[in-house]
Amino acid sequence: MQKKICIISSQHISSNPRVWKEALSLSGNGYDVTIVTINNSAVHRERDKVILEKLGGRVKYVVAANIIYAEIPLLQKIRYKFRGLYAKLLKKMSFDTVYLLSKAPAEIYNAALKVNADLYIAHTESSLSIGRKLIEKGKKVAFDIEDWYSRDYLNAQRPVKLLASMERYALHNGAYVTCPSHAMADALKNVYKSNKTPVVIYNSFPA
Repeated sequence: MQKKICIISSQHISSNPRVWKEALSLSGNGYDVTIVTINNSAVHRERDKVILEKLGGRVKYVVAANIIYAEIPLLQKIRYKFRGLYAKLLKKMSFDTVYLLSKAPAEIYNAALKVNADLYIAHTESSLSIGRKLIEKGKKVAFDIEDWYSRDYLNAQRPVKLLASMERYALHNGAYVTCPSHAMADALKNVYKSNKTPVVIYNSFPA
């Protein structure tokens, strides 16, 4: 029986090559792979379809939520907008929330949980929190820290403290952690005082 792997993201695969290349590699090595993510761009959705066609049905693709405003009912639009406004209000009061990172983390979590995978791999910022919830649910979770999220200070709305706490949790509790460079791997290990060194998977690939 094939082992099931669920890759979690909050981005389209056409804008996140680490996800679909990982999915392709794992499926090619005999795993039953499902990607769980959301739709937030009609343009990128069409690009996703092209990639999925090239994958030839080897990877399952689950859309946990559609947040393309032109395509969803009014009440759903209001709910997503309220989440964003509420998160920004809390940020002004110095409270961080995952809704500053994604409009639909709960939907992604619920869809991922339904996959009932043997291993979950959490990509992107908001998936750090989803991965943590899955671990607390008794699931085996690995993390791909694609960027050093908590060190990106360009946006004043970024929940830096929350991101740092989630990175620390990932380093100490993940089945394994990957990242795109040796310098970053060493820094993450040292800053979070982990006995695990992230495995390096570069962002460059053979032509």
